[in-house]
Amino acid sequence: QPQKTGRGGNDEVSPFAASVKMRPKNMLVVGTGYAKGEEVGIRGRILMFEVSRQDNYVGDQLVSTFQVQLIAEKELKGPASSLAALEGYVLVGVGSKLEVYKLVEDDIVCCSFMFGEIYTTSLATMKNYVLCADMFKSVSFYFWRNRNKSMNFLSKGHESFETSAVEFLLFDTEMGVLAADLKGNFQLLHYSSDLDPDARGGTRLVPNGAIQVGSQVNALVRVRDFKNLADSNAAGRHVVLFATADGGIGAVIPLRESQTRLVSNMTNKLAPMLQLPRYAGLNPRSFHAFNSPN
Repeated sequence: QPQKTGRGGNDEVSPFAASVKMRPKNMLVVGTGYAKGEEVGIRGRILMFEVSRQDNYVGDQLVSTFQVQLIAEKELKGPASSLAALEGYVLVGVGSKLEVYKLVEDDIVCCSFMFGEIYTTSLATMKNYVLCADMFKSVSFYFWRNRNKSMNFLSKGHESFETSAVEFLLFDTEMGVLAADLKGNFQLLHYSSDLDPDARGGTRLVPNGAIQVGSQVNALVRVRDFKNLADSNAAGRHVVLFATADGGIGAVIPLRESQTRLVSNMTNKLAPMLQLPRYAGLNPRSFHAFNSPN
């Protein structure tokens, strides 16, 4: 059972207390950041809400209403710049630190932390695997070990990349890392084994390709495409939706090698044709070329 210790009536939950699983209802976790002036550092909070649904009949029609109730909150020593769910825990990016929190009764307790790079801008999780995007130091790849509550480093991008968002890109048995930067670039990376000389012993995320979308991407969301699921044991194809700072919405869809060659050949044939309309006079090939941050 969780034990509470403290003095003067101010009880604090021990970080070694037994964890209690999240309530079986839907949970909503919000991270905040607020400034108190130039002389005091920026602080933040974690707010955990419980979402419940109530079904009522209005005449003969069923009407569903949702209620949100605050059940726990936690003060942080920095702004919560990013949040992600991690196998029943909450992973929070607080400046340069990665902190893992759990819910013990009605208290939020920090059970693990590690220091990242400079400033965490985005987090993405898939089972026990974690992607951490940094403002200046590209993307880092970690593995969460629940047995000893530790975050283990696997690999990272060695290129200078001002990453604004990151997400996993899955297609059957293949896994890639999709990263967006402040200059409107998408970069695709992959985790390779120790035998690959470009991976530098497996510690480097190897770049696979890049494209320019023309707008700064602020958020990435991965959605599974069930229509193209051939094997029930495979991951299938996952579509990554993105939102831009100027109000645009788009999608990144992984393709097979044969489909990629077909689309590339069609682009090479259609790009030189002056009869096709070009928005703002932009060349379709040079406009989408990778804009190097250097």
